[in-house]
Amino acid sequence: MKEEKTSQHLDSQHQEDKTSSQFPEDLKEILKDLPKEEQVRLSQIIYSQHLTTFAGPLPPPSILREYQDVIPNSPERFLELVEKEQAHKQSCEKKIITNQILQNWVGLIIGAGLVIFLCLIAYDLALKGYEIIARIIFSMTLISVAAIFVLRKLPFKSSKGSEKENK
Repeated sequence: MKEEKTSQHLDSQHQEDKTSSQFPEDLKEILKDLPKEEQVRLSQIIYSQHLTTFAGPLPPPSILREYQDVIPNSPERFLELVEKEQAHKQSCEKKIITNQILQNWVGLIIGAGLVIFLCLIAYDLALKGYEIIARIIFSMTLISVAAIFVLRKLPFKSSKGSEKENK
């Protein structure tokens, strides 16, 4: 029982020290006239009302009001900056997508050209009597094309993901 009272007394004393060090001298004098319990209670209320938070890309409105004369049209300038950044990001994404589409088409055209070229070579070799070599070239071409289409359908597993799975 004594331990509880002692710990409560220490907690209230710690709270009083913590909050009283953050208040102006005038407020400390007013709080001295009140009983200890009221001092702690009022200091907690004042302390909790004093804490404010603000989150977002802009500074808090109170700071913006203070510097409104120093930085004229700052909200409009900020919105203009955000709009320009968004437009730049969208143009970069369009270029990336266009380049990826172009790269895919070039890859398909080159792949189709190679398949046709290898099939023509295999056909020519078969006509000249080299049937075994022609079959090998033709079958390897078909297997390669099939493997490429199958592997493209499978999800890509990165090496980082496989390292995490091994651990």
